Amino acid sequence: MTARLLRECQGGTLHANTLDQLVDLILRGQCDHFLAKLSKSDVHARRYRAVTGAKIATAALFRDLENVVLPRQVEKYRTFIQRKVFHGSGISDRSRSRLRASTARVLSFNYDRLFELTFRASFMDSELRGFAPYSQEALNSGVDMFGQVCGIAPDRFCFLKMHGSVGMRCGTDFSGQSEILQGLDFMDPAYRKVSDAEFFPSGPQVARLPEPLIAFPYEKDYILRGKENALAFRSYIETVWVHAKTVLAEASEIWIIGYSFDPTDCGYLIALLKGIGKNCERIVIQNLTAECDRLENLLKMDYGIAMRTEKCPFGF
Repeated sequence: MTARLLRECQGGTLHANTLDQLVDLILRGQCDHFLAKLSKSDVHARRYRAVTGAKIATAALFRDLENVVLPRQVEKYRTFIQRKVFHGSGISDRSRSRLRASTARVLSFNYDRLFELTFRASFMDSELRGFAPYSQEALNSGVDMFGQVCGIAPDRFCFLKMHGSVGMRCGTDFSGQSEILQGLDFMDPAYRKVSDAEFFPSGPQVARLPEPLIAFPYEKDYILRGKENALAFRSYIETVWVHAKTVLAEASEIWIIGYSFDPTDCGYLIALLKGIGKNCERIVIQNLTAECDRLENLLKMDYGIAMRTEKCPFGF
């Protein structure tokens, strides 16, 4: 259904070239006439089902591509972690100590897990053995050892996934509280195959599986505007974005790597950048050469961010 709906929205008056843009149209009610052709259920149920389908499609696609992309990208991510997170030091057996001492903070708008998979393969040494990768002692991403949303430890490295992540799922437990599940495919590298069983219920007693913890831009905006809702990932998104505000306010240098400032999503990031503290000395834009020029002009002219910017074409 997701692929069909995306094709429908690539012509005529609607324009959606990505799933983020498609979900934005769905939740704004602009795809209702298409959805009505596919289902006779309530309009809100149709929208919910369409968004859930888009999340499953996103999670399945990225999971399937990991085996192909990771071998080609792992060296770049390993170099990035060594230089930016561990400040130039090589691989050692002191990752836990170095993460505590690191002054780096990484905010990711990606759904994929290439950073985490590289980190797990290269830096989960004896000091980190036994800790879940997203827990405070490791990547410090707002999820504890037991899959519950927790506080993000200050004054140390953190890796914030601003829209959630492939490989994590979210639902509610018997008491109605949010429950974050880190998928077996992440905890056990031998479990790599994508299958329908990961996303769809099986058996008469299974009514619904936890959904991929992916918060599309419209959903994230809805939460951050303080709207009343029962979205299971609400507390996760709020926790991550609150800490991101602190991170940017305290930053002495900000690197924006490969981010395009798509208008579908960039509003809250722009607001955070406008609130950066006096200690920030510069913003570095790392991207393709033409994109560096465009983004520098965009930040200064369209968004009024007067901070001194520098351009750094791709290549660590």
